[in-house]
Amino acid sequence: MWEYLIRAVGLLAVWIAHHMPFDGQIRPLALMLVVAWLVVMYRLNTRVRYHLPVNLIMSLIFAGLFWLTLPSSAFLVQSTRVHVIIQGMLMYLVMSTGVCIFWNIIRDSRNRSLHIAKVANYDSLTNAKSYSLYQKDVTEIFATAKTSGSPLTMVALDVDHFKIVNDQYGHLAGNKVLIHVATTLRKTLRSYGEQYQVYRTGGEEFTIVMPNTDLHQALPIVTKCWNQVRHQSCPYDEQTIHVSISLGVAQLRETDTSIENVFKRADDSLYISKRNGRDAITVDGQTQQVNQRADTADTYAFFCSRRV
Repeated sequence: MWEYLIRAVGLLAVWIAHHMPFDGQIRPLALMLVVAWLVVMYRLNTRVRYHLPVNLIMSLIFAGLFWLTLPSSAFLVQSTRVHVIIQGMLMYLVMSTGVCIFWNIIRDSRNRSLHIAKVANYDSLTNAKSYSLYQKDVTEIFATAKTSGSPLTMVALDVDHFKIVNDQYGHLAGNKVLIHVATTLRKTLRSYGEQYQVYRTGGEEFTIVMPNTDLHQALPIVTKCWNQVRHQSCPYDEQTIHVSISLGVAQLRETDTSIENVFKRADDSLYISKRNGRDAITVDGQTQQVNQRADTADTYAFFCSRRV
């Protein structure tokens, strides 16, 4: 808005500079029309900027407001007034068209760059952040945490019995489950702030990075993620797939020399959760939360129910 206001003031200054010297006053109606045009342009900014036909119409309106409201004294030779007005309006339309085309070139280039960045930084299936971006991010986050002395917590997790899903219901069902888990995790973490990110770091494996967060702060958030996945069933092909996840949690220590030290402890805790029957949260080797249902055995932890 501030950029547009600066441009609008500059445009009004040019308009006034071309009107006042000839009769010493500004025509209120003409000024009101120009101001109204500026307001409409602001409201329709994106439509005008990137759509050539709309841009030409709005440019024609402004060219008319500029040239047709000039006092007759502005023209040295009255017989050439019409020709000067037509020439001035055509020049403005040509310049406006060139600017519109340039804006579209810039937008297309930016969109291509954003698409390339999204392909590189986000998993195409789940829309979670990619493993390559994970490697870049965690290195920077680890360095920041070590320098500032701020806490850092990492969560390693994977989908329980994912192979059973693929074997019994096909890979499309498996893809649906992965999307469901990633979406649920992302939505849950977003409710706590933008600093918590989920990455897909393997087939059915995800990693959550929680900067500026210690174990005491992280555990309620991790528990919420665990519960949200368990309580939100995944629909597929007229069936309801009930999904659970196993998690391992670890915090940065002063003795850690790389982010891999933190991740290894989280990963070790993840496998303790899996050995304890899955569908559990283990923090630094100690299982904190575990599903107490009778169906937690390996062969029953996953089940589908037919939709009514």
